[in-house]
Amino acid sequence: MKYLNALFPIWSIACVVLGAAAGTKSSKDVKSNPPTNQPATPGLLPNILVFLVDDMGYNQVGYNAELTGNTEIQTPHIDEHAKSGIIMNRGYMTPWCGPSRAAFQTGRTNSFNQNVSNQVSSFDDSIGFVGGMPPGTVTLAKAFKDLSRNIDSPEYKTSYVGKWGIGGTSWANTPMGMGYDEFLGFWADSIETCDGWQTFTTGPLPQEIQPSVLANAVPGYWQQKNSSVDNVVCPYIREQSDLLTAEEIHIACKSTPKTPPKLIDLDIMEETVRIIGSHDYASRPLYHMHALQLMHLPMQYPKAYDDPDEAGKEKKPANNTDLRITTRNAMRFVDDVFGNITQAIKDAGQWHNTIILFSSDNGGAIYLNTANNNFPLRGSKFNAFEGGIRVPQFLSGGWIENSLPKGQNFKSNTYVFALDWAPTLLEMVGGPGSKKYLLGDWKGASYGNELWKYIKNSISDPKKPSQLERYVSYSLDLYFRVTKTTTNKMIYTGDSGVSY
Repeated sequence: MKYLNALFPIWSIACVVLGAAAGTKSSKDVKSNPPTNQPATPGLLPNILVFLVDDMGYNQVGYNAELTGNTEIQTPHIDEHAKSGIIMNRGYMTPWCGPSRAAFQTGRTNSFNQNVSNQVSSFDDSIGFVGGMPPGTVTLAKAFKDLSRNIDSPEYKTSYVGKWGIGGTSWANTPMGMGYDEFLGFWADSIETCDGWQTFTTGPLPQEIQPSVLANAVPGYWQQKNSSVDNVVCPYIREQSDLLTAEEIHIACKSTPKTPPKLIDLDIMEETVRIIGSHDYASRPLYHMHALQLMHLPMQYPKAYDDPDEAGKEKKPANNTDLRITTRNAMRFVDDVFGNITQAIKDAGQWHNTIILFSSDNGGAIYLNTANNNFPLRGSKFNAFEGGIRVPQFLSGGWIENSLPKGQNFKSNTYVFALDWAPTLLEMVGGPGSKKYLLGDWKGASYGNELWKYIKNSISDPKKPSQLERYVSYSLDLYFRVTKTTTNKMIYTGDSGVSY
């Protein structure tokens, strides 16, 4: 394990909600290796890394915590990159996982099937559709490929690791079906390391071989790769041509259930480091998304991140009486994961040509067995108060740093919502008007906008507009009204009209 500290052996984990798990390193101990790839060819489009944390609270990153006097939070890698980039002080996602991830991928509020729950394994024949995003939806991965082809630039390689959370009851709305060349992770709402791949069928195949009906195995841990050989059940899958399209058969044959690792977030970190380190940047740019299980339950992280007692012995895994310390230690691990991945970009000689977006998918969850912290914001995950939707978020990477004046810390107050990021990243890569590759001619409150110009104005020129005046739809009864000087959260209240 190139990016793990050999001081900590891999230990077994306790299968409990708050079980701390296998030992790992602190990335401050990582020694940088010589770059293994040549710097990007001049004119090649920038690499994009999206680092998405699950259920992370507003007060759980050091650069926010220090403003409230909270000295417990220790996230030095996150803080360093936030302060050398652009802190998005008004970054908003939706109140919970699925709609946020779908809006991010598609630039649309209405991209997630609102008739089913956040558990994408839900399937309701009465509504005639599977859970998650509708198959065939254009995503950011597809748009990046389309953009690069249309400007005669090498096509992006697209990869995704971790939690998908917006499809999985159809092969066509798994990551490969949505435009990603390769994937390692899980496509349900969460995964318990101790459970991992589960089968729920007694079909014609042996129990150890997963059947072609994906809805029967949503909780599993999966790998998808266009370049891989067909899996062992592909002959059976090909017999289902009356049930599956040619595209679905291809995706099913390239999808393989994996044995769950000792620790999900450790495994996907290693996969991201592998993808970054092995990519041929001289031939094509990379768009990669890393989506953690943490800070979502079950909160499993390396035991090495728990504090030793006074005698120097390792403490027992945290329990329900010290949730706050458990949550803090989990964030220390998340910070090291981020540090390892950014170090991998530098080791690959690609820092100068990389854009990084760091974000939570919604506000911190505050319910049984959680102790996430959204202070000083009111509310939490699942509601529309600020604590449920305003999240830690920043832009970083050498591409960002090289576009900013030196020696200053930048904080943007431009309102950016989940559905705005896909159009904005396309704008950053391809220039104004590039959102057409994602949204075509669609406009309105349910569709995202290109905001890079406004973000730059907000940190460099107060005379220029830093807000795009618009309405932003979150649901049938909640939307924002953004103006140049004020922003209102608006809620329909039935016959009584609209309340602000």
